[in-house]
Amino acid sequence: MAIPDSKQLFAELMAGKQSQPMSKGGATRDVYDLGNAVAKVAKNAKGLQQNDEELDDTPNTPKALAKGKDFVITEKVMRDDTALGEWLKPLQDYSESDFEEKKPELVEQMKEMGLDNFLKFPLLWNDFISKRNWGLNSEGHPVLLDKGSLNSHIYDHDEAPKKVQGEYDKIKQSRRIVKKSYAYKGG
Repeated sequence: MAIPDSKQLFAELMAGKQSQPMSKGGATRDVYDLGNAVAKVAKNAKGLQQNDEELDDTPNTPKALAKGKDFVITEKVMRDDTALGEWLKPLQDYSESDFEEKKPELVEQMKEMGLDNFLKFPLLWNDFISKRNWGLNSEGHPVLLDKGSLNSHIYDHDEAPKKVQGEYDKIKQSRRIVKKSYAYKGG
């Protein structure tokens, strides 16, 4: 799978002159369509934390292909909101507290759906059961597109840990430099 030159790609992204189309992202990350892959770029410190989740080799999720300081590139999986909305319907009757308590009926439902590997994670339940966060792989099997929903602890506090916030502050400074450099060169 060919991955675009990340230095050029992200220089363009940071300069606001991206040639890559933007896909639906979330509150913490922007997502760019790279053809056969997607780039998830952190918008803030919590986005950096979510990008770290993308690196784990979790079944039923896209494979991570490359990582930078503020982005991760994963394989692209196609969405089918109609089919996935129907498939996710049985989970809509359950709440976050049902999941946290591992309500037996919910555990059984998840096992029937082939989602038992997700029972060990502290899920962001509403993100997990949202059809926008799922896709179908080439074999037609559901795949969780947003691994950031695998760690609800990211939202335990209003702010990211100071270390992560410091990393993001450095990234913002670097982005400003790249943007100025790119604009100066007439990009």
